[in-house]
Amino acid sequence: FIGEGVSDASTDNATNNVGVGYQSLSALTEGDNNIALGYQSSDAITTGSANVAIGTSSLGANTTAHNNVAVGTSVLQSLNTSSQNTALGSSAMSSITNASGLANCVAVGYQAFQGSPSTTTGANGTVAIGMNALTALTTGASNVAVGQYTLDACTTGTQNTAVGESALSGTDDGASNVAIGNSAMGRGNAGGSNTA
Repeated sequence: FIGEGVSDASTDNATNNVGVGYQSLSALTEGDNNIALGYQSSDAITTGSANVAIGTSSLGANTTAHNNVAVGTSVLQSLNTSSQNTALGSSAMSSITNASGLANCVAVGYQAFQGSPSTTTGANGTVAIGMNALTALTTGASNVAVGQYTLDACTTGTQNTAVGESALSGTDDGASNVAIGNSAMGRGNAGGSNTA
């Protein structure tokens, strides 16, 4: 451990952890195999294990979750007990606060799947790659968005696949749509089971 306030808690039952930066891993008590690099990275974790947090405030509210990877400033900042998520890019998955149990999500890019306090586990299995991809998602599960602004207005839509800049960008609750190409089905709500 390197830095002021790093691992302030009793770590008698914690093993194989690396904390570098002011207050990184400062609440750790029993978690194992965690890596936290950066100011206040993983500073709330107590018993969570096998998490990687690189960047200021990354995985900042995580307490007991496992197997998360957060790289970038404020990445997974507010997620507290959710596991098996990977987020890369400033503010990716950063506003999700009440989704205990959210799992198996991938967000890559600035504000990708940023979410909100109303995001729930109904969004499990989300894949968002690109700036602002699926940034508003709250409860829609199994969506795949590749490209900047893809599915960026989607809040409750499920099982949509969008590839290309602004593909399905106007859809908020559509389901089972497939849009491939720049701005494919990008204006207005696409409804359901459409292909473009």
